[in-house]
Amino acid sequence: MQRQYPSVIRLQYHLPDHQFVIFNDDNHLYDVLDHDHIHDTMLTKWFEINQSHVPARNLTFVEFPSKWTWKQNKRQWESRLQGRCIGRLPYAHPHSALGLLDDDNEWNEALAEASTWASARKLRSMYCTILMHSEVTNPYAIWQRHWKSMTDDLQYQIRRDMGNSQIRIDDGELQNLGLIELELILNKNGRSLRDFPPMPLPSFENAQFSMNRLIREELDYDFTSEQQLFDNLYAGLNEDQLKAYELIMESYTHNHGGLFFVYGSGGTGKTYLWRTLIARVRSQRKIVLSVASSGIAAILLPGGRTAHSRFKIPINLDESSSCSINTNSDLAKLIRETSLIIWDETPMAHRHDFEAVDRTLKDILKLSENASEDRIFGGKLVVLGGDFRQILPIVSKAIDGFCKLAAVCW
Repeated sequence: MQRQYPSVIRLQYHLPDHQFVIFNDDNHLYDVLDHDHIHDTMLTKWFEINQSHVPARNLTFVEFPSKWTWKQNKRQWESRLQGRCIGRLPYAHPHSALGLLDDDNEWNEALAEASTWASARKLRSMYCTILMHSEVTNPYAIWQRHWKSMTDDLQYQIRRDMGNSQIRIDDGELQNLGLIELELILNKNGRSLRDFPPMPLPSFENAQFSMNRLIREELDYDFTSEQQLFDNLYAGLNEDQLKAYELIMESYTHNHGGLFFVYGSGGTGKTYLWRTLIARVRSQRKIVLSVASSGIAAILLPGGRTAHSRFKIPINLDESSSCSINTNSDLAKLIRETSLIIWDETPMAHRHDFEAVDRTLKDILKLSENASEDRIFGGKLVVLGGDFRQILPIVSKAIDGFCKLAAVCW
């Protein structure tokens, strides 16, 4: 016959204004209450020592074990005769502080003191620890008071990553980046800023403007100066330039996308029109990519690049080629945020160049709101320009004669 053992349940109660009481379910209640350890604790005996010994009143409870020692068998404090000791006290969670920390001054003072020696990364970790494990009345007020010390490393980090010491990030961007760092720390611990109202949630979409080097380069303009430049250029547009400008800007304003070709011989003001369009778009804090088929023509465009450099067009192309742009790369994100693409000297490029860019943009933009695989260049607004009369005719099998002529001229 199998012997049955009674189960023992260990219970813990805390009576208001009394000590913790721990007992088993088979203990008699009066025996539990009469036990010495219920009444004679380290804390209660410390109060008694302070009543009877005046020197003991100069010691806090934390300092008390350095001069006094606790005798467990006697349940009392005795004066320490020799040696030194580091006292150990039971941990009291802030949640059990009876509302003494409701004004959050403790956390403000802790962060202010830590900011004199701790890094911003450590401060962010400390703030998240306070949120998760402490009773905080207004976490947003604490954030507003200490966010600068928690984010003073982010601007340096971006400058280092982008290799540009002149980059300046405004307060709104810094706060958003700081909130992202806090959210990532909390997420690792199964929490979120949503759990601590009224803390705001960060915008991960806006963060890419700060962390993406290519996007920041295209937005690194003085928008006020761009507006002044546009006003001067716009006043100098002739009738044909103004007609082309208004037609292109109408599509830009209504976000219709489309493909335009500005045809004109050298000296008719195509570059002037490009500069006017670029200044207008950049003055509105939008991105415009200005490229050209040749390096010389790209120099004339503000922020100009060659088309092969900007769109990663392969050297050897065929009818099915695409550009070497990963859809998750920083360059792909830049293209998605671009409002206008200007491509000058297009008659100098092979048709396979345009077909490769067209296929690539459709692939990058296929999930965008206004994009479609059936629309040219994925629905982006693209303006081409050039002069077919500047393209020299090709005479088949005439290279030997040209070389001889060149040798004679030399």
